Amino acid sequence: MRQLTHGVKNMSVDRRVSDKIKQQFSVIIGNESICMVEQEETSLLVRVEEHEPLDLVRVNYICRSHVWSKNYNPVYECRVEGNRIKRQSDFCIAYRYCHKSSLFVAEDGEHEMAVRLCERMNHNTLLLQRIRRTDLNCLSIQKKKHDYIELKISPFSGMITRILIPPATSYVRPHEGEIVQIFQILQLMITDIKILNG
Repeated sequence: MRQLTHGVKNMSVDRRVSDKIKQQFSVIIGNESICMVEQEETSLLVRVEEHEPLDLVRVNYICRSHVWSKNYNPVYECRVEGNRIKRQSDFCIAYRYCHKSSLFVAEDGEHEMAVRLCERMNHNTLLLQRIRRTDLNCLSIQKKKHDYIELKISPFSGMITRILIPPATSYVRPHEGEIVQIFQILQLMITDIKILNG
């Protein structure tokens, strides 16, 4: 599998935020089935061992600035490659919370692969149960001008908020079970993608 690229380059962070990011990374690496491949200040690349076909996952912290605060959101990213994927045209799928239900929706219309993948994932009860147990900020599946499909999950657990006035930093510390659920969601989505792509 190709190395995952960095989502954030040269993002300078406050010492308190940096400490919280290190805490988050230590929670992730503390899991027995996860080993660190590479670590930077706001990015971590890990190899996941007991969640086939999931292999490499990059965790990036993305900063969103607001008037009086900055939110640092963790984004878990992985890629699915294959010969049939290279021939697919671009598409984007998002997981949406609708009134009393939630489902995968193809954002770019009626792309055949996106529609089939949404249909398969919307009927995967194990995947939907895992997603509903995890408090997610966003979840997306994209293929854009590449020879791979990229999966991204951003949970609320692990989020860091830096309030500027008065200065304060808060951190939503995840428990180990939440990290495992995120990896299970990625594993189940990759399995569905690989089944559809032969």
